[in-house]
Amino acid sequence: MADTAQFLSEPHEKPFFLNIGFFETHRDEIGRFRNHPPDRVRGVEVPPYLPDTPESRQEAAELQGSVKHLDTAVGAILDVVRQQGLLHDTWVIFTTDHGIAMPRAKCTLYDPGIETALLMLAEPFGLVGGRVIRDLISHVDLTPTILDALGLPIPDRLQGRSYWPLLQGEPYTPRQHIFAEKTYHTAYEPQRAIRTERYKLIANLEVDIINVPADIQHSPIYPQMIDELTDERPPLELYDLMEDPLERDNLTGDPAHAEIQRALTQTLLAWMEETNDPILRGPIPSPYYHRAMRLLGGDS
Repeated sequence: MADTAQFLSEPHEKPFFLNIGFFETHRDEIGRFRNHPPDRVRGVEVPPYLPDTPESRQEAAELQGSVKHLDTAVGAILDVVRQQGLLHDTWVIFTTDHGIAMPRAKCTLYDPGIETALLMLAEPFGLVGGRVIRDLISHVDLTPTILDALGLPIPDRLQGRSYWPLLQGEPYTPRQHIFAEKTYHTAYEPQRAIRTERYKLIANLEVDIINVPADIQHSPIYPQMIDELTDERPPLELYDLMEDPLERDNLTGDPAHAEIQRALTQTLLAWMEETNDPILRGPIPSPYYHRAMRLLGGDS
């Protein structure tokens, strides 16, 4: 925090990019949310995909305390930006890389795992005033959007599409779907997914249970969900997010949803082929495979 304030306080003759990372909202080595004081000022809300138990309420309060500490830090940085007169030509983007560190969230392709925060403040572009946009976007769209806003060419190799017109209130064709993927985190767990405004299709490309990272396994909520989390996942999962927002009722094989399943499957496979997904050629070795082969002196 002090280094960030120092950098922003220094004179800058050229435009600069500053990337600031935070540990808040991450669990520590014993599974706690960085030991910030729990926050219950406005009550405690347990996410609906978790059991509403005293342990869940305590964890939610600790997470809220961690978020509160993060909010204070971001506010302090913005204060320096204002004090240094930088706000008139600065684009502030606050985002995250995955869902919160809770069971059935982080490291899954369910909505709590792939939903990410995205807030922007940019006075030069009129991005002020707390406007909320509800269109489907993906993080692969962020770089094309930044380049578009700055009037720079967007390389053809980028997969995303600019939503700059959407931010400017100009004609914009909304996304009909977004894609999500995971191959390896704490275990080899290849998954691919497609999500529309209403439906989600997840392809589980290896026999496994719901992956729970080691830090979350220290959570007192984890043993309360052990039966659910250790169920073997089916090859395909199809959910109607309007009727079933918690993604509990797998509609795969349901005749009433056969056309939806077929369309989503075809679109997901086409995306995998377009992006040259290596899983199409067979199982992908984990990073440990290459490391072990090098130590053995074999080919990697």
